[in-house]
Formats: sequence, structure tokens, C-alpha cells
Amino acid sequence: MILGPRSDNSEELSLPREITSKARQQQHTPGNMGANLSYEANDLSGKNVIVTGGNAGIGLVTARELAKLGASVTIACRDPTRAQNAVEELSKVGANVQTLPLDLASFESVQTFAKSYGEKHDALHILVLNAGIMALPERKTTKDGLEMQMGTNHFGHFLLTGLLMDRLKAAQGARVVTVASSAHQMASLDLDDLQSEKNYSKWKAYGNSKLANVLFAKELQKRSDANGWKIDAFSVHPGVIGTDLWNHNSGVQGAFLRFGRKFMRDTEEGAKTSLYCAVDRDAEKNKGGYFSDCAPKSGTSATRDDELAAGLWEKSEDICKVKYDA
Repeated sequence: MILGPRSDNSEELSLPREITSKARQQQHTPGNMGANLSYEANDLSGKNVIVTGGNAGIGLVTARELAKLGASVTIACRDPTRAQNAVEELSKVGANVQTLPLDLASFESVQTFAKSYGEKHDALHILVLNAGIMALPERKTTKDGLEMQMGTNHFGHFLLTGLLMDRLKAAQGARVVTVASSAHQMASLDLDDLQSEKNYSKWKAYGNSKLANVLFAKELQKRSDANGWKIDAFSVHPGVIGTDLWNHNSGVQGAFLRFGRKFMRDTEEGAKTSLYCAVDRDAEKNKGGYFSDCAPKSGTSATRDDELAAGLWEKSEDICKVKYDA
């Protein structure tokens, strides 16, 4: 979870309790990131990878590490300049990295990306759904009229994955890794109000989008197993990650947030669980699950709600106008 701009709303001055407690726990347990992590032993030569938001933060680290294993990595990013800067940076270390523009807040952009990628690649072996936004102070909508956090973090990725299903199936053993968050604990997901039109709260809306990420991985795995797609799905909590976005906050709140950065993981640590689920063989034992610190976690009761997962999937197919089994 990458923490972004906060509002000046006095009732939301401090970070949610679950985030600050997680950050403190991380500081005092430096060895909790999987001492037996074995992804580095994998050879990904000839494999194709997409990392959304791979231009910065844990996405950039994820793209770099997968490229170091021999994969051909495509960075999907809405800002062409930042994407190209990332490609140039990774190319200096011999990485095979390309970029294609992708704005997850626009279904048209998602469709264009999927079409362009499909024309260049016969198979997609690893899809890392890493990009996301967090805690927008005011309710905003995507180009398609969806609440911005749910639209970007869930619906954009749902559509992208659906449009790439042929390429994922062709890999005969693909993995889809969705970067979720422990902030799903703040969710109160109402299938009749997925756009937060009744009562917008920036943290609740963010939590709902992250719960949607976890439920997406769960339901994708269920449908993959039932239909023989040979796709393994995972959702991950990377830890609480500090970025320069904290510097945009001013006053007492800004000082508090910047102080809190010392309790947080860096991007190298934050990317490890994504990498573990992307390539490590042990992760297959808990496919469809929710992971943190390179290990399966239970999540909230909502993450295990089969009816909620199926209902969200059906709503998502209707909204995105995509059918995974078509």
C-alpha cells in the first residue's frame, strides 16, 4: 500500500489505526519478510510480464527484479515521460523492458493497451496489477463515471485482465498478482453502492477498492480452477510504504505523516511479496489467497465471503462489459 495525499479534514487528521499499527509492527519485525524467499532461483527467459504502475515505487522494483530473471517486461503507465524514464533506468542494467501507455481510469485506454499488447505478444505469463491511487479527499469519477478509487484500483484492472485472458490462457500456467492492502479491514462493501454515491469517505472508499482486489483474486482462482484456465491468482499486502507523496501535506498533519515515514518499509522490502507470488513455487499451495510478508494470511471475514466475491464479479462484468469465459 503506497500512502498518498491526505485531506485537511480535521476528523481524519491522523492515519487510520490499522495503518499506524501495521507500520510500527513492521519496524520491530525486520526479519519478517521471508528468509526462505526463493524467487531469485527462477529463470524467466522467454516469459512475458506486465506490471501496471511499474514506473515507480514497488512497481519499479517488481519490474526490475522480474527483468533480472530474464523476463520481457512491459511497464504500463499513464505518464509516457515517467514510463520512458523507468525504461531507460532499467535498460542500464541490461533489463529487457518496454512501455505502453495505460490509464486505468479510462476504459478506452485499457482497451487500447490490451489491443496493442495482444498484437505484439502471443502469451502473457505474469500480470502484476500494481498501480493504484489512495484516499482522494473528495469524491471524483473516472472518464466512465465510476468512483475514482474503485474505478482505478478495481474496475480498470478487472477490465484489463479480462481483455488479456486469451494471452493469459495461452501461457498455460500464468499468474495474476493483485496488490491489495491490509486497508481492506476498513471496507464496508455494498454491491448496490460500489461508486460511493450515498456517503463518500476517502478511507472507506479506498478500503472498499482493496477488498475488491482481494475478492477479485479469490474469484478469479475459483473460476480458473472450474474452467481449466491454468491461471493462478494472488492478492498481496506489501506493507506500509512511504513515498515522496507524503511531502505534499502541510501543517501539523504533514509533520505527523513525514515523521511516520521512519516506521515504514522501503520499496525494496515492499515488492518482495509481489515477487514471491509472481514466481515462487511455494505460493501455489495457497493460490487464490491473500498474502503478506511472503506468507498466506487470513484477512477479514469479508475476504472469505464466497457470495460477496461472486456478486462483485458479476457486477464488474456488467460494468466493464467484459466476459472472462467468452
